Amino acid sequence: MSTQNNRKSVFIFSLLVVIFILGYKSWSLHRSFLTILPSPAPTGTPRSATTIIDMDTKTITAYTRNISASESAFSLLQAVASRQNLHITTKKYSFGILIEAIGNLSNSKNKAWIYFVNGQAASVGADSYQVRSGDTIEWKYIPQTAN
Repeated sequence: MSTQNNRKSVFIFSLLVVIFILGYKSWSLHRSFLTILPSPAPTGTPRSATTIIDMDTKTITAYTRNISASESAFSLLQAVASRQNLHITTKKYSFGILIEAIGNLSNSKNKAWIYFVNGQAASVGADSYQVRSGDTIEWKYIPQTAN
């Protein structure tokens, strides 16, 4: 019986070693997989965007502020205009809000207010563009292009 007990003990010991090795390998694989995954962004990290107003070749303001998830290009413009005591005139169209005037510069047949997002002319109304963290929204009073 002693030989049979020894065989059982060896079998149990071998089984435990195999289970230990498989468990270790599984843990190592899981650990290395986790290091490959990108870390999630910390919650509560401030999101910010910059708004610039170029008034006929003169930049009057560049303002960076924290933004909420629902912030639009128009709401950022309103915040900057309020800080700078600038009046904004708007008109609502099917595509969204169009800025008709900022301060004393109004849209005309020659020039108009156009906004750019990260250097690209926007394709939606100012109230429709949802600002993302890191965006630069630039309002330019520039010559209108012929269509």
